[in-house]
Amino acid sequence: MEGGLPGSHDGLASLADSRAAEQAASSGAIATSPSTSGLRGNAGSVPRSAIASIYRPVTPPPLKHNYGWSKFEPVRLKLIKRSEARYFLNFFIRQMHSFAPHCSPHLLDKSPEALSELVCREPILLGAMLSVASRYDVANHNAHVTAVDTFHRKISKWTQEKISRSFFLPASHTIGTIEALLILSEWATLDLHDRRTSPDASSDSEDSEEDIDDGDGRDSEADEEADGASTTIPAIARARGADSRLDHEGLLPQRGRSKRSGAKPSQKPRQADMRESEKFDDTAWMLTGTALRLAERLDLHNDATYSGISSRNVASRRNAERRMRVWMSSVHADCHLSVRLGRRISSPGLAAPFMNLVRDRTHPFLLNADISNSSEVGFPSGSNRAWIAFRAHAELLQIVFRTCENLYRSKAVTERLLEDEDFVPALKSIRDDLDNWANWTQPRIEPTRDMTSLRVRVEYHYARLYANGIALDSVKRSLRTLRNHRQYRASEAAEIGSKGRLGRAGANATASASASYTVSFSTHPAYPFVREALAAAQSLIRILTVELESMMCAPARWFLLLVMATVFCVKATAVSDVILPLKRCAQSLQQVITALERAAPDGVHLANRYSMYLRQLAKQLVRYASH
Repeated sequence: MEGGLPGSHDGLASLADSRAAEQAASSGAIATSPSTSGLRGNAGSVPRSAIASIYRPVTPPPLKHNYGWSKFEPVRLKLIKRSEARYFLNFFIRQMHSFAPHCSPHLLDKSPEALSELVCREPILLGAMLSVASRYDVANHNAHVTAVDTFHRKISKWTQEKISRSFFLPASHTIGTIEALLILSEWATLDLHDRRTSPDASSDSEDSEEDIDDGDGRDSEADEEADGASTTIPAIARARGADSRLDHEGLLPQRGRSKRSGAKPSQKPRQADMRESEKFDDTAWMLTGTALRLAERLDLHNDATYSGISSRNVASRRNAERRMRVWMSSVHADCHLSVRLGRRISSPGLAAPFMNLVRDRTHPFLLNADISNSSEVGFPSGSNRAWIAFRAHAELLQIVFRTCENLYRSKAVTERLLEDEDFVPALKSIRDDLDNWANWTQPRIEPTRDMTSLRVRVEYHYARLYANGIALDSVKRSLRTLRNHRQYRASEAAEIGSKGRLGRAGANATASASASYTVSFSTHPAYPFVREALAAAQSLIRILTVELESMMCAPARWFLLLVMATVFCVKATAVSDVILPLKRCAQSLQQVITALERAAPDGVHLANRYSMYLRQLAKQLVRYASH
């Protein structure tokens, strides 16, 4: 085995030592041996290797017949045309899959066998891919808006109805259904946030922006207090998630600004936007939760069902690897969405046997290289390349889990850590984990613009930002205390000077207070971690706006990561220009706004709403700089 990360082992203990599975799951439905109860009752007398072999998931046999597009129900019912379906499937494979490769690559190789398996065994997965592809195919939206909207709404309605019925149809409990749920949680279909059909629809005009801007009438003291509240998501500006619910008014101190009098402007546009964003979040939350439960129903978390990983049979190995991939994708989706929304993580994480198997290089991994338009450079070829990427994501996911457990398990835990400044040892430990990860990964993954490399780097910088973001809150609290102390000493010195006593001493006291403020800031124990978080945020902005060719087809989470990184930069500037100069912050902010506006496939996409809120931050930066 190659050099391992902390906690890795030289090999995986025999799968015979794994616990016996209660059920054996195939990639289609669950197959259970009739002798299950007998073997469980006599587990002490039956070798575990025999139990593992009996409970091994059944690999679906090859289909005896080919199933073309004419057998796909929406085509057969004439809801959509065969040529349209073929086009949008190819669009999904070329433009979207590489952003979030939930679908098993062997189903996307454009072969008759792959199409047959999708049509016959995974129609819900096929419907989900066609649904999101028709939503994001901008070229066709521009040329044939009515036709594409019709296709999109028909296939989306059919897919949603199939998913609803799947709760009551065990035959629909397949790995492909899990992949479909994960895909729909990443990319919003048009009906989720199409304001054109909403009575409370808001406009993207400048009038709406000005209404929001005019409503920003809090004084600086209230702003600072609002911004100083504890949160389980420290890298986001006092929000329950890095989405359009950003409470951006409190990010910058409004110097010399008083509360405005008069009638409060209408907040209807903003409230409508927030409702649409909440609708997407709630839908994604339900979809990922269902995917996780279905994955557990299919026993994907059971390491005994990965026994085919060592099989000489290609189909068995592919089935085992698909189970591993989809289980990790389900855990990843639940973890990151829970973190962003500040909710409890439902998944149990990746167990030790899973991680041991991922770290074991004796198994001939067949995980295909991710499909992408760009040339595949920067990675070793073949199974080694797939193993490196898969392990890198798994290790980062474990670090995010540990970060959440140690720092953000609850608001009370985070608040206590901030008050007592007990988070520094935890941050040092997490930093060591991230450094070890980087030392193992960087020699194997070159920082190229290949999508696989970009995904790994995005996840790495997100983990850095998520972990170290708490340090900025700590520094801000300390600076607020020092600032209040400095103001008290300055006023005391002024009072002494006004009475004609110790005038020189009063001036010295003021200078001393200012000097102690600067020294304390640079020597604060959390300051190095603030710099670490800022570097991670700037790296995310650079990757997503410069290195990535286009975010047009990116899933919602990538836009949210971009907004989260940008808001952290603004918060850092609001705390002190020493952390991030105002000019550099303004440049990054404008860069992100431009990227979001270019990436939105249409006027109702969430990227447009995020850019609108960031434009409000830009206006505040201008006002902040003018004082």
